[in-house]
Amino acid sequence: MILVTGGTGFLGAYLLHYLIRQGRNVRATFRPYSDFSLVEDIRGQIEWVPCNLLDVDALADAMTGVEEIYHAAAKVSFRKKDAERMIHINEQSTANVVNLALEKGVKKLLHVSSIAALGRRLAHEEIDETVRWEWSSQNTAYAISKFRAEQEVWRGMAEGLNAVIINPSLILGAGRWNSGTASMFRSVARGLPAVPAGVNGMVDVRDVARIAIRLMDSDIHTERFILNSENLSYRNLFNMVAEATGAKAPSFEMKAWHGRIVARTEAILAFLQRRHARLDMDYVKSFGKNFYYSNEKIKEALDVEFIPIAQNVKDTARVYLERKRPALLPLF
Repeated sequence: MILVTGGTGFLGAYLLHYLIRQGRNVRATFRPYSDFSLVEDIRGQIEWVPCNLLDVDALADAMTGVEEIYHAAAKVSFRKKDAERMIHINEQSTANVVNLALEKGVKKLLHVSSIAALGRRLAHEEIDETVRWEWSSQNTAYAISKFRAEQEVWRGMAEGLNAVIINPSLILGAGRWNSGTASMFRSVARGLPAVPAGVNGMVDVRDVARIAIRLMDSDIHTERFILNSENLSYRNLFNMVAEATGAKAPSFEMKAWHGRIVARTEAILAFLQRRHARLDMDYVKSFGKNFYYSNEKIKEALDVEFIPIAQNVKDTARVYLERKRPALLPLF
């Protein structure tokens, strides 16, 4: 029995599809408000268990009889008001998964971390798995939450847990067009005027899901791997999206100081209009920054060939233009 936490989420949905495609016996957690739109076609082939990962008793029940766990669940927010709770949720839920995996003798855990958990390195210095976390004002609350969560997994490994960690870069692909990176395709197609300045690592969601399964099936443990296809500027990415969707490319490049001004203005407007701010200060911290990530370790370990981002953009744009409702990329 395989357990996937966060199975109704963006990456979790692809993981479930690949696992079901391989004929695996899969169980997945869900919450009362979970959106099943990305897994509706395979919903009946999965054992769904209601579970809040902060509820140790419910999580213990969900893990009964489980041999492998893909821990993909995490809260993601760049709103200041969510920071403290997000850090608590991501750290404590992972601690609960680790503790119960040790208690129940789970054979292997794969933890989905993030490049955010590696901290920040500027000045064109390439970031690899040996980088040590540094406390910095450049780290978002989300980054802190993923760092602390990852520390729980390392603690579990020190206590005898067989586990492996993946650190995906910016995960791209079709999904829900109103959230996550998929929303970028809708925004650009509708005429987004501005693009953040800077460079970041990017990876196809299908690569992340397939590599996660290969690592789970391997003898590799007590390691972490950056999953990154390419390091690209946001301008290049948005230009590719615009071309693929037949839209006009964004013409204005937002530096960090632009973002701070917009974020402060948006905060005032949101307060006056009694709504959530659409742009928060944490979100603009990376504007104008260049971050480069190495993929050499995973390529050596599994002989991986990543899907080029240009291909990902073409595939995702095609799905968006054909289906404006939630959908996945073709699996291969």
